[in-house]
Amino acid sequence: QADFYQQIGVDIVTETTFNYPYPFITEKIYRPMASLRPFIVVGPYHTLDFLKNIGFKTFSAIIDESYDNHADPEKRFISVCHTIKQFVTQPVEQIKQHLCTIEDILIHNQNHLFNLTSIELKKFQQALNQ
Repeated sequence: QADFYQQIGVDIVTETTFNYPYPFITEKIYRPMASLRPFIVVGPYHTLDFLKNIGFKTFSAIIDESYDNHADPEKRFISVCHTIKQFVTQPVEQIKQHLCTIEDILIHNQNHLFNLTSIELKKFQQALNQ
């Protein structure tokens, strides 16, 4: 499976919830990060903003991420479907070129993911000390 996963151009992450009052992420979002893949999230409003706030980077340079800004679930769903279609209908060579341009983001996300536990524990420790 790992070999197959390295052949995909984007991971479409369908989170557990979609119409939720706040971003809610699960282990599903960490799969592309651990595997150095860009992703599109089919999930709650402002999920990408939440990920950025905890230190991850997203892929606005190659993916239209405006879908994340639609509070209305129907509009967000239509928008994310449009984004998926836009990305997957590109020529394969163009997708490969895109992946080369975001390699630093992919590596950042993987490193950040692997260090996330220690980062969160430090924050918790600092909060306890205050």
